[in-house]
Amino acid sequence: PQFEVSKGVGRVLVDRERDAHSQAVTACSVLAPCAAAIHAPHLPAATEIPQQQDIQHMDAWRKYIAAEQQNPAHFKDERAVSQRCCNAYHKFALQYPKCPLVWYEASQFIFNAADALKQNGDIEGHDTVEARGMQLLEQAQTLMPGVLLLVFPLADRHEIKGAIEQCCEVYDKCLELDG
Repeated sequence: PQFEVSKGVGRVLVDRERDAHSQAVTACSVLAPCAAAIHAPHLPAATEIPQQQDIQHMDAWRKYIAAEQQNPAHFKDERAVSQRCCNAYHKFALQYPKCPLVWYEASQFIFNAADALKQNGDIEGHDTVEARGMQLLEQAQTLMPGVLLLVFPLADRHEIKGAIEQCCEVYDKCLELDG
């Protein structure tokens, strides 16, 4: 048996695919210049203090993330946009494993995205994104133990969630490093 599609249904399917293709082309044209800059060969400095080339590369990452936030692919699902931006920030942070400012910036973006999902009534999305933010800060603590720029947001987030014991554990670990 053959499968036949009426001309009307066929037109609807072709139009739908044409729109999706058009959106993908638009997204690529917006993101391509930013993506080229972040994918350029670059080895970050091994110190906490970024060099001039690192600063330029960080700015390229910020421009890329800002472009992702504009939702050039026209996703209807806010969670998909948040996930793409969170993924980009996570990659950004992983490229600068010894730069606390990048990790702090990434975690704050992720927590703000989680809070926005919660305000829009997406509790499941909020919990997922917030867990990624907590995971990011915990990874940062492993890479850079005792950096207060990363200790305070992690402890604050535990406190906001009502996890006072975990909040105290974060501070205790930090104090153990000093002692």
